Amino acid sequence: MNQVLATEYFEIIFRYLPTNKDLHSCLLVNKHWAACAVSILWETPFKINSSFTPSPKIIQTYLAFIPDEIFLKLGYSERIGLSITRLPLFDYPSFLKELSFDRFLSAAIASNCCKDIIIELFKVLTIRDVRLRRFDIYNYLFNQHHDSQYNIAPLVLPYLSEHISIFSKLTNFNFSYQWPMQKTQLFNVIAENCYNIESLKVSICYEDEGIALATLIRSQRNLKKFSLINSNNYASFPVQALTNQKHSLKSATFKDMHCNPELSETKFFNYAICQLNSNSVDALAQCTKIDKLKFKHCEGLNSSVFLPLASTFSNLTSLEYSYGNYNIYDSTTPIKLLSNLIKKSCNTLERILFDWHSRDYLDITQLVKTIAQHTISLKHLKIPLYTLEQLTLINKSHNQLKKLEIHMNRGINPHSVLSIFANFPLKSPEHSIFLYFDYGVKSKLKYNQSNQIFESIFYKSNRIVDLVLYMRNKACPLIERKEILLKNYPKLRINNMNRSNMLNVYHYYFMYTDPDICDYDELLKIFDYLLKIKSHDIWALKQRGATYFRMEKYIESLTDLNKYLEVVPNDAYVLRQRGEIYDIMGNYENSLIDLNKSLEIEQNNAWALKFRGIIYSKIKRYEESL
Repeated sequence: MNQVLATEYFEIIFRYLPTNKDLHSCLLVNKHWAACAVSILWETPFKINSSFTPSPKIIQTYLAFIPDEIFLKLGYSERIGLSITRLPLFDYPSFLKELSFDRFLSAAIASNCCKDIIIELFKVLTIRDVRLRRFDIYNYLFNQHHDSQYNIAPLVLPYLSEHISIFSKLTNFNFSYQWPMQKTQLFNVIAENCYNIESLKVSICYEDEGIALATLIRSQRNLKKFSLINSNNYASFPVQALTNQKHSLKSATFKDMHCNPELSETKFFNYAICQLNSNSVDALAQCTKIDKLKFKHCEGLNSSVFLPLASTFSNLTSLEYSYGNYNIYDSTTPIKLLSNLIKKSCNTLERILFDWHSRDYLDITQLVKTIAQHTISLKHLKIPLYTLEQLTLINKSHNQLKKLEIHMNRGINPHSVLSIFANFPLKSPEHSIFLYFDYGVKSKLKYNQSNQIFESIFYKSNRIVDLVLYMRNKACPLIERKEILLKNYPKLRINNMNRSNMLNVYHYYFMYTDPDICDYDELLKIFDYLLKIKSHDIWALKQRGATYFRMEKYIESLTDLNKYLEVVPNDAYVLRQRGEIYDIMGNYENSLIDLNKSLEIEQNNAWALKFRGIIYSKIKRYEESL
C-alpha cells in the first residue's frame, strides 16, 4: 500500500477509523503509517468530552520540548515531573489543532506546572507555528483541580494575547466560561487577527466585554453559529452586531439567562433575566437566514420585545425551547411566540423540541393544533402534553415522525396513551417513541391490558424501532410482570428513574394520578367529538373501532372498521383487527379472508401469520396451520 497510495490518501483513510485504539494499532505497522497516524492522534489530545480525562503523558511530552535553560532560568534544578529522558521521535506540539484550555490547564496542574511553565508551553506552540481551528474555555466547575485552576487561570489567560498567531485560523471559539473574568483583551486581540470564526459561543458579564465581543463579531467574514450563554443586559451589544453577519448566520442559541436566586448568591455565577433590548431583537430579526433557533433557560421571552422574532424566520428547520429542572419551574412559557414561530416556518421545520417544567397547568391546545395543522416536514417532536385530546391531535397528524418524545401531565391515563399508539400503526419504518410518566405511588400498569396493547403495537403494527417508557422509581416501583413483558417485546424498554438522575432526564414531577385501568370512555368521547365535526374522519373512525374492540364491544367495533375499510380497503392493520373480531364471533371463513388479504399486503407480519395458523388449527386444516 505504501507504494501504491500517496501520503495524503493514508491520512484520509485513517480519519475514517472509528477509535483512537485503531489509530494506535496503525502506529505499529511501519514508520510511514506511524507518521500519518500520529499527526491525527495529536490534533486533539485534550478532547472536548465530559468523559475524557487527559493522560499525564501528554503534558510530559510537551514539557520535553522546553529547553533545559528555561527550567534553570525559572529556578528548577531539573525538569519537573518529567518521565521522558530524550527528545521524542515526533514534533508532537506542531500537530495540535483543537485545544480545550480547561483540560490543558487541569493536566498541567496535575503535572505540577506553575504559571511560568504553562506560559512556556504556549511559547512552544507559537514557535512551532501552531494554528488552532478550535479553542474552548467553557467550564471549570467539575474539574478535578478546581481550586488550583480558579487561582491560576486568570494569571495565564492574559498571556494568550502574546501568542495570538495560534488563533489566526480559528473557526470555532468557545469562551462560555461563566465565572467573572475579564475577556475583553482576548476578544480585542482575536478581532484584530482572526477573521474566519464560523462558530462563536460566549458569555458576557461586563460592559467592556460586550463592546469587545461586538467588535469581534463585526470583524468576521462568515459567522454561521452564534451562542450566548449566561449573559446580562450587556449582551445587547454583540446581538446588535449580528446584523453584520446576516448574510451567513444560520444558528442562534440563547442559554442560561434567567434569575435563579439559589445560584445568583454564589460567587461564581452571574444569573440574570434575558434582557435584550428592542434594538438587539430587531437586529436579530434581520438575520433571516437563521434555520436553527434555541432558547434554554431564558426568562423573559414572554415580553412583547421578542414578538418581532415571531414573524421573521421563515426557513427554520429546528426550534428548541426548554426551561427548568426538578428545582426550577417555568412560570411564563412563551406560548404565543412559539406558536407564531411555528406558523412562519411551518413548511421547513423538521425538529421541534419543547421541554419545560411548570407547576401549573398550561393551556397549550392552540400550540398543539398549530404543530398538528401547519407543520408538514416534521421528523422529531418533543413536547409536554396535558390532555388526551392534545395527544390525539399530534398522533393523528404526525404518525410519520421518526422520533416522538412526550412528557405526560398528571391528568393523562397511561393505558389510554398506549392505546392510541396501538390503534394506529405508524408510517415511518424507523419510528421511536419515548413516553415519560410519573405515576402515583400505588398505581400499576396492569399486565393483561399492557400485554394486549404491546402485542398490537409491536406485532400488528411491525413499524416501531423502540418504545421507551420512563417511570420515576419511587412513584412506580411495580409494573405487573415487567420481566415477562420485556422478554416478549424486545423493542420495549421500561426505565425506572430515581431522584439521583432526575436532574438530567426530562420531566418527572408531572403526574400524580392513580390509573389502574384504561379510561376508554374518555377516549370514546374524543373520537365521537372528532367524528361529529367531520363524519368521514377515517383516523377517528379507526381509533374508535379499535377502542370498542378493547372494550369487548365487537358489534360497534365491526361497524366502525367496516366503514373505514370502505374508504381504505388495503389497510393491513385494520384487516388484521377485523379478522380477529370475526374469529371471536366464530366466523372463521371471513377471518381467513381478512388475514389472507392482510398478508398479501404485508407478507412477513408475524402477528398475522401466527393468528392465521391458529384459525387453520381451529377449522382442522392442520397442514396449512403448520
